[in-house]
Amino acid sequence: MYYLAGSSLCLTLFYCVYYFLFSKESGHRFVRFYLLFSVLVSLLLPLSSYSIRLNNVYIETPKTESAIKSDIKNDNVAISPIKEEVSAVYHSPDKPVNYWVIVVWAYWLISAVVFLYFIIGIINIYWHYRQSKKEQIGNVVILRNESLSNSFSFMNLIFLNPNGLSEKETDSIVAHENIHVSQYHTIDLLLIELVAAVMWFNPFVWLFRKSFRQVHEYLADEGVLNIGFDRLEYQALLINQVAQGRLLSLACNFNQSLIKKRIMMMTKIKSGNKAKLKLLAIVPLTLGLFLMIACANGHNINKVTAVETVRMNVLYLGVDNPIKIAASGYDPSELDVTIDNGKIFGKNGQYIVRPEKDGQAWLTVSCKGKVVQLTSFRVKIVPDPAAMIPVQEQSGYLFRMLKSGEISKKELLSATGLMAGMENFDFDIEFKVASFVLSVTVPNSMEVKEEISNSEKFSKGQIDLIKSLVVNQKLTVENITVVGSDGTKRKLSPLVFTIVADK
Repeated sequence: MYYLAGSSLCLTLFYCVYYFLFSKESGHRFVRFYLLFSVLVSLLLPLSSYSIRLNNVYIETPKTESAIKSDIKNDNVAISPIKEEVSAVYHSPDKPVNYWVIVVWAYWLISAVVFLYFIIGIINIYWHYRQSKKEQIGNVVILRNESLSNSFSFMNLIFLNPNGLSEKETDSIVAHENIHVSQYHTIDLLLIELVAAVMWFNPFVWLFRKSFRQVHEYLADEGVLNIGFDRLEYQALLINQVAQGRLLSLACNFNQSLIKKRIMMMTKIKSGNKAKLKLLAIVPLTLGLFLMIACANGHNINKVTAVETVRMNVLYLGVDNPIKIAASGYDPSELDVTIDNGKIFGKNGQYIVRPEKDGQAWLTVSCKGKVVQLTSFRVKIVPDPAAMIPVQEQSGYLFRMLKSGEISKKELLSATGLMAGMENFDFDIEFKVASFVLSVTVPNSMEVKEEISNSEKFSKGQIDLIKSLVVNQKLTVENITVVGSDGTKRKLSPLVFTIVADK
C-alpha cells in the first residue's frame, strides 16, 4: 500500500505538469518521451530505500508509565507490539469488522478484472491473427481479414480490412500503422495497461493512457504526411473511417475518436527549440519527488521500531525468553533496558529475559535517563508437558507417541519406558520423567496390581506385569511425576491403554 500510494502520487504530479506544459505542444516525440519517463520514474522512485531524517530525536514524546497504564486500563491504546496478545487482553470480546481486509480484497478483485480484460484483448488479437491472410513485407506482417471492424497494429503486425478501400487508401492506412510499428507504440500501450491494472483507482492513470494513445496518433499522422501523402486526402480518409468501431484498447487503431484534434494538429506549426526546453521541468520535479520519498522513508524510521519477543508473544517463567530491541536514531550501546519482573541481560539489541512471577512485566528502554519506550508483556507459566509412550514403527527408524488407545505387549516392551515432551510449543524445554506407576485390574477379580518405577524406564516389576497382560485388559499409567529444566516437579494426567494382540 505504501508503494501504491507513492507511485500514484508521482503519476498524479507528473500528469499535472504534462497537462499544463505539454498537452498542447506539437513536438510529439519529446511529449512521448515525457510520458514514458513519467510512468517509469513513478514506478521506480517509491522503490528507493534512501532516507533523509529531518532530526535525530523522536517526534512523539513517550508517555510516562502511569499514563500508559492508565490508557491501557481505559482500553485506549496498546503499547505492546505483540498485537494479537494485547488484543486478547485489552479489547472487547466482540470482534469488530475488519474493513481494511474488505478494502484489500476489493482492490485485488478489481485489479483481477482489469487484468483479465487485458488478457482477453491479447487473446482476441491472437484469434484474429489465426483467421487472417498473412503477407510478410520486410519486418512487418500485414494480415487481411474482412471480419475486422477497423484496421489496427500490434507489435509488428498490421491488421487490415480491405473491403471498400481503394489502393491509395490502403496504402495510407498501412503507412499510418507502419509508423506505429516502427516506433514501438505497442510497448507504451502494454506498459500503461499493466500499470492501470495495478493502479486502476487513480484517475490520472487513465488520463495517461488516453494521452499515450493521442500522442501515438499524432506521431503516426505526422509520419504519414512526412513521407509524401496528400494532407487533404488523408484527412478525408480519417473522416470516412470515423463511423467504424474500435477493436481493442491495447492495439494502435487507425480509427480514433479524436479525429478533430488530429486534423487540427496536422495544421499546427511545429514546436521550436524553446518548447523543448520545457523538458527541463523533469529535473526539479524528479528531484523533488525523490526528496519527498526519502523524507517519508526517514519519517518511518524516526521512531522506536520494535521491542518484541523473538519466539513468542508472551514471556514464560522458568525459561530464557529472547528479546529483540531496536531503536532507530540511537546507538545500541546507549540504550539502558530494565524490567520490573525478573532479570534481563544482553547487549546490542539481543537480550534474554527471565521473569520471576506470572502476571505482567513492564520493560523500559531509556537513553541517558530519558524514557524512550515502555512495553508491557504478559508473563505465564510454562504449560504442562504431555506424557507419552514412544512406540517404534516397523521400519525401526520412526517413532509414534501414544497417549491413549490400543497398544500391544510387544510395543510396550520395545518402548522400554515413558517420556514427556511439549506439544505445539516454541521453546525447547526439557522435562524428564522422575517416577510413574503401572496399574492393572486382574481379570475375573477386583484385585488391582501396581508396580512403580523411580525413573523414566520400566522397572523389573513393571516389565513382569506387562508380560502378564492379556488382550482387552486395561493398563493405566498414573502418578506421573516429571522434573523441568528449572528443577520444578509436576504431576501429569494419567494414560489409559487397551491391550491388543501382537502384530
